[in-house]
Amino acid sequence: MAPSRSQLLRTATDCVNRLSNGRSDNIVAIRNAKCRHEVGPPCMGVPAPLSNEEYGAWWDSFVPRVWPNGMEVWLDNNREPVVDVHNRHVVLYCKSRAESHKGIYEGSYVFNITISEDGEKVDDIVEFLDSKSALEYSTKALGLP
Repeated sequence: MAPSRSQLLRTATDCVNRLSNGRSDNIVAIRNAKCRHEVGPPCMGVPAPLSNEEYGAWWDSFVPRVWPNGMEVWLDNNREPVVDVHNRHVVLYCKSRAESHKGIYEGSYVFNITISEDGEKVDDIVEFLDSKSALEYSTKALGLP
């Protein structure tokens, strides 16, 4: 039996919620073994698409340096999720916030998530973020010119 709209939305939301102050092992635990995660736009410099192992290594090397106190990610309540039950795609609009000695980061994200046939795991993620705020903050946090 195909997963319901509520199951697809629940799995996609769980996937995004794991990013909040998350550890890479917990973040990828909801993904199937062949899941790919693409981060865009290309100006972000994240090679795409990333396997679970590659994404975990990127997360562990980048996130603690930019957001040493973690980052909170939540669904944007002003935008309705888009759920395509037939193709098992869920689009979530999200916001984020983080603080460090370098200031406050606030960003916007769109996640296009494909859920597995059983509705329990994530098959594919395309993440598109507010590149201007992310690049400005990460450049400052990493001490780059």
